[in-house]
Amino acid sequence: MVRASSPGVVSAGGPTDRALGCLLGLCVGGALGRAAALGAGSSGDAVEVEDALAWGPDTLEIPGPTAAIGAPAAFALATAESWVAHGLVVEPDLARRWCALAREGDLEAGAITRAALDAWSDGAPLDRAAAMASRLRPGRAGDGPLARALPLVLGVGGDRLLLRRAAYRSATVTHADPVAAFVTVAACLFGLDLLRLPVAEAGRRTVQAVCEDLPLRALDALRPAPPQEPAPAGQDAVGVLAAAITLLARFERFETVVVDAANRGGGLTGSASAGALAGGLAGLRDGAEAIPRRWVEALTPDLRARCARLAETLPQAAGGVAALPEAPEAAVPAAPRGAGDGAAVRAPEPG
Repeated sequence: MVRASSPGVVSAGGPTDRALGCLLGLCVGGALGRAAALGAGSSGDAVEVEDALAWGPDTLEIPGPTAAIGAPAAFALATAESWVAHGLVVEPDLARRWCALAREGDLEAGAITRAALDAWSDGAPLDRAAAMASRLRPGRAGDGPLARALPLVLGVGGDRLLLRRAAYRSATVTHADPVAAFVTVAACLFGLDLLRLPVAEAGRRTVQAVCEDLPLRALDALRPAPPQEPAPAGQDAVGVLAAAITLLARFERFETVVVDAANRGGGLTGSASAGALAGGLAGLRDGAEAIPRRWVEALTPDLRARCARLAETLPQAAGGVAALPEAPEAAVPAAPRGAGDGAAVRAPEPG
């Protein structure tokens, strides 16, 4: 039986189940978003899926170990493995891992991400490479960093300040736009709160935590759309996060959240990003048991094994999801003002 949490109830799944739910949700959501966009043909619009049961293993099984899940989810697993390897955010290591993935022929990274990684590969410093890439879409907060930073939620031992720094630093490897970076921070803080709070309360808690330093436009992403209004389209970082939170607030079933999100992204990379983020957050909320078995089995055995291994090692690296505080702390420290100063972000020592 598929288990799904009510939007107003925190899942009773254990820490490892929630961690595995996040990682598998990223993969499944990315695969659904990519498959929807690939079925669009020349129209460029994602294929609407009326019934999630229509998606079976044959739909998701695309040749290649990472191409099937899309760039956002593939980059997210690489982020998780980098954190486990180093216990901190090492920007050049993230760039190397992401460049290796971007060179895979069937893996389509977003335009801003691809441009930043190309510039870095050509010898530009990372901060300069991200600034150069941002000129491709001036004023647009790309959604590339959102899903790939989400596994950091599992590896910080409940340390909100550490998570804010790590999420910000991972985003600015490729995205210089401040809204994109701070929406990434907001998405990760929301994911951390989602482990122990209902959706609406997690959203309010995240607004309280970041309102002092987050660009005001980014706060719109943390407020679910009213019931009578459609969910946001999800065309940039703000819209992608807003759509995911709105869908989590409205729907109990993992399938409904992820399929709806996958149908909202703009083009191939947009759909994969929207699906991956919604899947990862829904997995944090509901745990791995809520993900339909047919979708999990559609992933390659290697991907399932990577997710299972990371679900064990990420929480162990820093106390992880098992170390969350019992209640929200009284005061939330401000986000670092010097987040781009080049210092490494280190995880706390185990224990």
